[in-house]
Amino acid sequence: MDLRTLWEAEDVRQGVLVLSGGRYRMICRVSAVDFWLLSEEEQNAVEDAAAALMRLTFPVQILVTPQAVDVRTAVDELKNAPQPRLWRPSDAVGAGVPASYHILERSAAHVHT
Repeated sequence: MDLRTLWEAEDVRQGVLVLSGGRYRMICRVSAVDFWLLSEEEQNAVEDAAAALMRLTFPVQILVTPQAVDVRTAVDELKNAPQPRLWRPSDAVGAGVPASYHILERSAAHVHT
């Protein structure tokens, strides 16, 4: 028995498997994204796609599989990259920055710690 007979497949049209009895199957592969690293516009697009998936009126089967990712090379590159020097309020002293800015900067730093 071949797969076409086993799955009762009649045809494949535009990536959709057409089965006997007016049934259809389609496999979509998606990858994970780091939602918080996306722009606001990209986050909205992801949310819209998820909402559209929830509005489907036919059965949907979702299969999630973990995939190992080797990040050692990326971590080594970050460890060996030159580190940028962080800006400090004291860098602005004598640079024409108003004193009120220094006070605000210290206040903001105090709030976040």
